[in-house]
Amino acid sequence: MAVGSYCFYKVGYRGDTVFIPLWISSRKRAPYGSELIREQFIQDMLEKLHDRLSVDEEVNRLLGVAIEFPGASQGTDNQDSFDIYVRSSSAGITGVMIEPSMAKREPRMLSLPYKLSFASRPFSSRSSGFDRLLQPFLPGEADSEDANVFPGDKPSYYEAVLDGKIRVRSSCSDIRARSYYRIIDEGILQFRATRSLSHANATPRFTHAILTYQDSKGTEQTKRLW
Repeated sequence: MAVGSYCFYKVGYRGDTVFIPLWISSRKRAPYGSELIREQFIQDMLEKLHDRLSVDEEVNRLLGVAIEFPGASQGTDNQDSFDIYVRSSSAGITGVMIEPSMAKREPRMLSLPYKLSFASRPFSSRSSGFDRLLQPFLPGEADSEDANVFPGDKPSYYEAVLDGKIRVRSSCSDIRARSYYRIIDEGILQFRATRSLSHANATPRFTHAILTYQDSKGTEQTKRLW
């Protein structure tokens, strides 16, 4: 009852956003719908990955300059797989974010309907961090997004991680050019890409990529690209 009255006052009357903590979350969790759209995220990462591979000297030597992801262009490929999760620099608190849906928030205006979404916040083991757990019951600064900031604490961050496995091949159609400019036809690439969730247009980072292929004798080879 107290939580409901608190939320109605803060969201409906004052037009503020309220965070209600539910549980302590680990450093690795599934992404929320408000953080990213799965298919769009994969597409963005594959475009950046293609740009990175196109200028990689070892990829050019093995597959040629022009490469493609056949599964991505066809919309499906049994050999392609993608695992997406969110990783944080420290444990956090998962809860419900309640915010007014009005474009302009004005005090003393009834701002219904409201919007609900799951959210996570960084958690500090110091006293100010525990205040965040009791936010709906504490007045004043406990409502602030910076309630758990403590001098000397390192800032926490969240990043989306994509662990992918995708088929990659040369897109050159000329038989003579293919035999002259490259060594293999195709391979399976395993990679990891990360992107910060703090900025909408953050540049992704590719932390590793491993290419598995068969050489001219049919022997499986593994090559770490980076």
